[in-house]
Amino acid sequence: MKRKVVAALLIGSPILVQAAALERTPQSTDFIFDKGNRVEAGISFVRPDISGKALNPQTGKFDADTGSVANNFNAYALQGKFQLNDALSLGLKYEQPFGIDVAYGDKAGVSAGLRAKATVHNLTALAAYKTPANITVFGGPAYQRLDGHAQVNVPVFGTYKLELPTDGAWGYVAGAAYEKPEIALRASLTYRSQIKYKGAARESAGPLNSTNPIELKIPRSVNVNLQTGIAPKTLLLAGVRWTDWSNFKISPKAFGTVAKSDLVTYEKDSFQYSLGVGRQLTDKLTGVVIGTYDTGAGSVISPLGPTNRSYTLQLLGKYQVNDNVDIGLGAQYKRYKDQETTSKAMGRSTVVGRFDGMNVWGVGARVGVKW
Repeated sequence: MKRKVVAALLIGSPILVQAAALERTPQSTDFIFDKGNRVEAGISFVRPDISGKALNPQTGKFDADTGSVANNFNAYALQGKFQLNDALSLGLKYEQPFGIDVAYGDKAGVSAGLRAKATVHNLTALAAYKTPANITVFGGPAYQRLDGHAQVNVPVFGTYKLELPTDGAWGYVAGAAYEKPEIALRASLTYRSQIKYKGAARESAGPLNSTNPIELKIPRSVNVNLQTGIAPKTLLLAGVRWTDWSNFKISPKAFGTVAKSDLVTYEKDSFQYSLGVGRQLTDKLTGVVIGTYDTGAGSVISPLGPTNRSYTLQLLGKYQVNDNVDIGLGAQYKRYKDQETTSKAMGRSTVVGRFDGMNVWGVGARVGVKW
């Protein structure tokens, strides 16, 4: 019975992630397993320190200080789960799973003036059915809207600017889980489809301005998660996430014509491996420690997103205020592998930056109400 209590307490703990490529969250669907009816709201504050040396066109050396090129950002989440009967439940979740916010100063060598900002807003609706054999199947539609713009330097044409279309697009989520309540075991598999945007992008370079069709595909992903009791009041947590970044690209028409390359691409898919332990510390307080390793999305990284392979430590806590209300707090530290950034233009690849000592701090808080 104690293991059941710990399992319930862990659900909804704030998870703070800034992962490979443009990922900011693991797009968890665990909220659909909450007991009874429950709504939750959360906020995260993320403070990156991403700095290095850029190629100096005057000296030909990497001696131009970039300063911290990644801006601080806040992320918001809202979710609700509603139990219709013993077998059927519905869920709704809003989150911001992908994004970027980088800006290089005027003294950052060949990368001076480069900037990009984008946020993906995602709304997922789920229906779940639990069989008498403790197998749950779930799925539903996912709606996304993208806001984004970028500015880079292109040989011959100088400063190039891009405004992405703000149209929404649809995808879907499907998954299944098996539970064994007497040992707090749950194993789940979740698939998220690719979401394809089609719209008109505004491009400008010097005196040239044009509006051109563009197609952008937010990558599909698979999450595998496991939790099980390993001792009284103690849970083991493990997870693997795959994201199909090798098929992602931003390829504006005018930019490709001039620069002879895509604006953003990734070499490989990314994998995230996590392992953690949760412990019921008192009748009201639960603590969780989780470590995560992210493989990154390849060795050729754009200066628009200089982070790649990383290690993360998360500390999470949940306090049960009363039978209906709980609050959660979390802190994260992420350390990135040293990384070179590469610019592709005019059919050539050029190393334009070297980044080291990169890290991210984050804190988050949330409140949950159940009935």
